[in-house]
Amino acid sequence: MMRILYILVAVLVGFGAFAQTEIEMARMGEQLISKGDTLGGIRSYINLLKRYPQSLPSTVRLMELKEAIGDFDTAIEYANVSLDLIDYNIQQFGHTDENKKDLAAVYYLKGKIRMKQENYWAALELLEKTIENNPEFSEGYSELARAYFETDKPALAMKILKEGIIKAESWKINYNLGILYTNTKNYDSARACFLRSLDLNPEMLRPHYFLGSWDFANEKYEEATEHYEEYMSKYTDNKEVVYNLATSYMNVEKYYEAISTWTMFLQLEENNVEAYRNRGLSYMYINDFSKAHEDFNKSISLKPANNYAYVNRGSVLYLQGDLNGALDDFDVIIADFPHYSYGYYYRALCYKSKNRKKKSCQDMKEALDLGLSEETMEMELIKYCTDKKERD
Repeated sequence: MMRILYILVAVLVGFGAFAQTEIEMARMGEQLISKGDTLGGIRSYINLLKRYPQSLPSTVRLMELKEAIGDFDTAIEYANVSLDLIDYNIQQFGHTDENKKDLAAVYYLKGKIRMKQENYWAALELLEKTIENNPEFSEGYSELARAYFETDKPALAMKILKEGIIKAESWKINYNLGILYTNTKNYDSARACFLRSLDLNPEMLRPHYFLGSWDFANEKYEEATEHYEEYMSKYTDNKEVVYNLATSYMNVEKYYEAISTWTMFLQLEENNVEAYRNRGLSYMYINDFSKAHEDFNKSISLKPANNYAYVNRGSVLYLQGDLNGALDDFDVIIADFPHYSYGYYYRALCYKSKNRKKKSCQDMKEALDLGLSEETMEMELIKYCTDKKERD
């Protein structure tokens, strides 16, 4: 929960705004709150306020606590009392920098409460007063921008965040500006803002989600893995991120990492056809054909038709020497996807191994006609089909 920097710097450390007895009572309230007894803490502060009705830190703390438990109406009442107390101080001692900062803090908290109540127009007025009274209050810029955005004023939201970067730069302002740039598809500016937010707060993980997603979409898989790994150091249940990270590992040939990440994904979505197929491929690339075969079988059992796992399982069977089993799978994939060049290519390899030259070379030609280049084919197959010696 946020602490008011100028009214209530820290309830347990340095009670400059409290009298000595107030300190003791406030300490008792904070001890209750620290033990999870928020309602007891509230009662303690109410008792404090009864004894010291001019205690501004107490009214502000009660506003915070009432907001925390969702009693927004009472929180607003304490906000109004706080503003009255600040106004009294201004009448007694005149406008001071401390009074202005106190006003900014209370306007900010009251504005946040109005935001939670979805009373955005009231929030706008309060948050504008926050910035007016304390132009260096970085949280105020972020919340005001959110209010502008909620009232369908994205241009003003972007303007206030840009102003905030100049007057009170923080990671949060850069992050929120990055979100706005993302919404307007200005990805270069968004990237710059997210990277700056990470400079200011390296422990902030959310920017890594956006940076990783963009790198993944642009096939920059090394960079994508770095950002997704950072993000997943805390957030491990985002299926999109887990799926993309596993895919990125495969693209940079980190197959052991891919296997563990696909396993993590399958714990989130246990019957995903493509996850089993891709984990099977990862096993195949490390020559663990037995586990690859199991995963391809599982994928096919979940989706018996129109499943590319047939070509993968056929490849494993081919590598294991089960040519008839491989041919059966390649027949299925070609029947389901008659324009899939790799289906014909792999079947051509099977026919070659069975010395069925005519069928092998017909399939090789079909694969070439469908766009597969000779550079991707085994040279032995090409030589086999260019040799005029008949075999079939």
